[in-house]
Amino acid sequence: MFGHVPLILGSDGRRLSKRHGATAVGDYENQGILPEAMVNFLALLGWSPGEDLEVIPPDELIRRFTLEGLVKNPAIFDIQKLEWMNGVYIRQAPIERIATLCLPYLQEAGLVSTPITPDELDYARRVVALEQERLKSLSEIVDLTRFFFEDEPEFEEKGVKKWLDQPNVPVLIRTLTCRLQEVSEWTHDSIEEAVRQVGEELGLTGGQVIHPVRMAVTGRTVGPGLFESMAVLGKGRVLNRLARTLALISEVQVD
Repeated sequence: MFGHVPLILGSDGRRLSKRHGATAVGDYENQGILPEAMVNFLALLGWSPGEDLEVIPPDELIRRFTLEGLVKNPAIFDIQKLEWMNGVYIRQAPIERIATLCLPYLQEAGLVSTPITPDELDYARRVVALEQERLKSLSEIVDLTRFFFEDEPEFEEKGVKKWLDQPNVPVLIRTLTCRLQEVSEWTHDSIEEAVRQVGEELGLTGGQVIHPVRMAVTGRTVGPGLFESMAVLGKGRVLNRLARTLALISEVQVD
């Protein structure tokens, strides 16, 4: 007698092949799938613990496994579910581990040096910590954090039109620049206080302040918390980016 788990099919119901994406475990490792997430995902292909459970650590999988849990129907290799499960494991992992695992991706992209310096390492860890909640695979760290490392991150075109091309933005950026220059302790709370005070003084709503400042500082419309991002970027980077934004606005107005 012998037995085997059900066939594994692609999301289209056909036999799993390269057209469905990576099919070697090493390929998923390169994409940034954690080992425990892969084990968890594969264990549930054709087997059920008998309860409504999906995220089950390897040691618990071993404890729960029984042949009676095998199902007869073919299993579907759902990449989106794998990424979701990987995201859960990433969020649960210590930030020190996730930051270490993300470093090779940042180095390959040229965002940090090889070998990395102590200052770069400290900065990279703080950056990764801001994006840990959003990661579904480690390889995503490059696109999510690129603006933290580049001197002049690219502006999202839609964000420029929506948030920077407004009549109140130049005075907002100029006033905020002056106020931030006076901030002695560069912390989340001191930055938030300065930004909100400027908004109140100019009679602007929270959205009229936060969105243009986010665009000016990060070049993006979405991302980690603005004040957390500004704290990690540091005073020098933030002031340089505000100055760059003012120059951009002036060019657009002249044109």
